[in-house]
Amino acid sequence: MTQPPDPGGPRLEPSESPTAEPGDDQAASDAPPPTVNPVLSWTPSSSLPAASDQTTDGPIVSWAAPAAGPAVAPVQGFVMAGVGSRILAYLLDTILIGILGGVLLGIAIVATGRSFETEPETASLLYGILTLGLEFLYFVGLWTSQRQATLGMRLVSLRLARATDGEGLSIGMAILRFVVMGFPLTLLGSLPVAGVLVSYAYFGLVVFLLFTTAMSPLRQGLHDRLSGSVVVRPAGASNRGTIIGCALLSALAIGLLVVLPIMLVMALGPEFREILSRIGESI
Repeated sequence: MTQPPDPGGPRLEPSESPTAEPGDDQAASDAPPPTVNPVLSWTPSSSLPAASDQTTDGPIVSWAAPAAGPAVAPVQGFVMAGVGSRILAYLLDTILIGILGGVLLGIAIVATGRSFETEPETASLLYGILTLGLEFLYFVGLWTSQRQATLGMRLVSLRLARATDGEGLSIGMAILRFVVMGFPLTLLGSLPVAGVLVSYAYFGLVVFLLFTTAMSPLRQGLHDRLSGSVVVRPAGASNRGTIIGCALLSALAIGLLVVLPIMLVMALGPEFREILSRIGESI
């Protein structure tokens, strides 16, 4: 029985190879080069270690956290003010307010013609009212001024600004900062009943505000955070103002603790010693 011819044509055995027809080389040279897949044809660079050379002891690329730099203020050319310079400015401002309050109290005594020696409670209340009014006008007024600083802050090159854009504080922000700093306690401290308790409360508040200021990266105490303020100083400011401020405080301390008692002893003599003994007995 005769088998039908294979429709697929003659088959090549594995050992056979097709015979090149004339003109095939020319056609192959004219054909476009095959498209190369860049993903599949990529090979590692010779500069990189082979996969077999890599170890599994640690990550291939190590990462380290950047070092913490100085706190940057929202004002160009300024840095965050330190706690020490802020304490110095606050002490200078407080002493100035105390002196002005004493002068106004003396003027009030002369103007009213009353003797507050027999009415110490009235004198204390009047001094508290005068001091609170002075503190409000002094701090809130100078915080919101063009210089954005009190006289003590100017001496040590400090400036109070908004934490968002570095502009000056609004009246509302300054009043909130004034209240949180405990200045209204000045009036309560003048009351005879609550005076001692208020003094302890005010001292504790000041310590707490200093602690929160020192712990903040931007040196923002609770009063700064609630009011949205920040205290800055020029990046290249000299320490001349700080030296002058420390010298003023030292001179005041020597004058109050050494010179003034000597002058009182020389002027009053036995009367001053009697006053001191009465104070010691009351304590």
